[in-house]
Amino acid sequence: MLRIAKIIIFSALLATLSAGLTSCRNNLVLTQKRTEVQASRIKKGMTMAEVRKMFGRPMDRLIIEKDDTETWKYYRVDLMLTETRAISIDFEGGRVKRVDTYRYN
Repeated sequence: MLRIAKIIIFSALLATLSAGLTSCRNNLVLTQKRTEVQASRIKKGMTMAEVRKMFGRPMDRLIIEKDDTETWKYYRVDLMLTETRAISIDFEGGRVKRVDTYRYN
């Protein structure tokens, strides 16, 4: 009976993990090269809607109303939990002004 319960719990966890991974819209890949390639898809002058369509909803937003600027950030932690990679996108007047990629431990 205990073994069956463990199998059911393990199956439920595996199904939940699989669903979470396959339904993740913000699927930025962790390698430096891949992050740079993804960031290169974002072009100066693109609209917020175009960026959101490519990457989904930003994980962080910083809005400075007086300057009509906004910064969006997308993060990913590697599977070993040793470093985080990020893409930072600055908008001015609703259009991309600058894109940066970086990592930190």
